Amino acid sequence: MGWCKQSLIETTGDFAWDERTAAVSAVRADMRPRLEALRSSRVESGTVYQVGYNQTAASAWRQANCPGGPDTDRQFGDCEARQGVVVQERAGETHVLAVAFDVGVTTEDSEMDLTLVVRAVGDRTN
Repeated sequence: MGWCKQSLIETTGDFAWDERTAAVSAVRADMRPRLEALRSSRVESGTVYQVGYNQTAASAWRQANCPGGPDTDRQFGDCEARQGVVVQERAGETHVLAVAFDVGVTTEDSEMDLTLVVRAVGDRTN
């Protein structure tokens, strides 16, 4: 999943928590050319990739994986899923934890749909 992890690293920590909407927009903008390249990468050979963000999967990941709270050894701030991107407040900064995608692959012979949640490189939520 190298097509998306680099984007997550470059954005994490660059935005204050009150700029989290801008951080999510930056992740999605940074991902746009990578997703477009993936969508068109094998069209000439008859393989079509469809990729979109999955807010439901991001929300589920947030609920299951965001560290913090009084019963843990690490306490972080609020954690939110926005437009398929999971962000958390850490020391006043927005940290991107994960991005959820729906991926569809269509070939001449078959179709496959899957949902992926890609965790940011270097993030240690668990």
